[in-house]
Amino acid sequence: MKQFELYEPQTVAEAAQVLTQLGPRAKILGGGSDLVGGIMKDWVTGKGMPLPDALIDLTTVPGLDKVSVAADGIRIGATTTLTDIAEHKDLQQQLPVLTQATLSIASPLIRNFGTLGGNINQRPRCWFFRGEDFNCYKKGGDFCYSVTGDNTYHAIIGGE
Repeated sequence: MKQFELYEPQTVAEAAQVLTQLGPRAKILGGGSDLVGGIMKDWVTGKGMPLPDALIDLTTVPGLDKVSVAADGIRIGATTTLTDIAEHKDLQQQLPVLTQATLSIASPLIRNFGTLGGNINQRPRCWFFRGEDFNCYKKGGDFCYSVTGDNTYHAIIGGE
């Protein structure tokens, strides 16, 4: 496992300051199910995809785990879990596709700490992408190994 520094800011401003100070060597952490697992298992390796030297944990910032519904729109905090989104009554009424979609992500256990932002921004779970020996399209190569290789658990739609 690669070692990393962990920062636990108390405000959004403090988190932004730490991110600005550390730059690209740091990653933001909301739920951590993919990012921390990736660091622990060295999943994502290869050119242009260094593992971070530091994590900035947003779960220590109060209020980022809330959903607020107002006349001007809906705001979903960065650390709001997928379970909280799926079970939120206002979201169920106003954005039923979103709440239904969250129920299709991972398992209930992972939805209890996984976040919407993490699932939108995570690296693909393709083992060719995550493997050091495969220089695939997503890593700048010229071939998608999952199209012709073992793609049992990949989301390949129409060979794209």
